[in-house]
Amino acid sequence: MAEGLFEKEAEAMVRTWERSYFRTEGLRALYVLPRKATDAILPISIEPAPRSLVRVLVGRLECVTPEDEETVAWALANRRSEAPETRRKAEEKLARYGRFLEPHVRRALELAKDDAVRRGAREVLAEIEAGGR
Repeated sequence: MAEGLFEKEAEAMVRTWERSYFRTEGLRALYVLPRKATDAILPISIEPAPRSLVRVLVGRLECVTPEDEETVAWALANRRSEAPETRRKAEEKLARYGRFLEPHVRRALELAKDDAVRRGAREVLAEIEAGGR
């Protein structure tokens, strides 16, 4: 609302993110882009021009904590375990990140010293790119 939206507009924006941003595992930072950046990223032309135009673009940064790094690395290394319960737990841990899994997996691949973690990360990234996750 501080950026010029009506209360109902601001509430509607937040409601659209509720499940994916606020009820999905992980830490994220949301921020409002300056109007100049919004106009550069998403140019708009309206004829006839309105008296005023309010545009708000919210950005999101996915923050990967050390705890997330450990959890994801463990899950990637164990998703092909011979033990069914370990496989299930590994997949369950990865699934908790929902559509925000990719940055966590990329970070795990970047940090990986273990071949099983690297292999798991590459497999999951291939699944994400193929639309299977």
